[in-house]
Amino acid sequence: MTTDADASQVAEIPPPPLAVEPGAIEILRVWVAPGHTQQSKLQMAWEDPGNWGLLLAGVARDVAAAYEQQGLDPQEAFERIYAVFESEFVPVTDADGEPVSPQ
Repeated sequence: MTTDADASQVAEIPPPPLAVEPGAIEILRVWVAPGHTQQSKLQMAWEDPGNWGLLLAGVARDVAAAYEQQGLDPQEAFERIYAVFESEFVPVTDADGEPVSPQ
């Protein structure tokens, strides 16, 4: 994955207003750089891994809404995000239908 970052973008996004609430914690930070895949750091916050699914779905909705400010229909943006997300979970197989391990 590469970025479309340019010099006008900030290197670090300020925390949201929720960050000052009692008990609030940062649980995920993701960085991208041209020519590299993303790198993330996280800390566990829930016993149920399903909560990460809720978080990722909420982030996808937030990203789709942000694309509206760039003139893209948010529903189209969400559908594109979802399609790529879903494709990342489809196992890659060889001609015989056997799983191919990532390299």
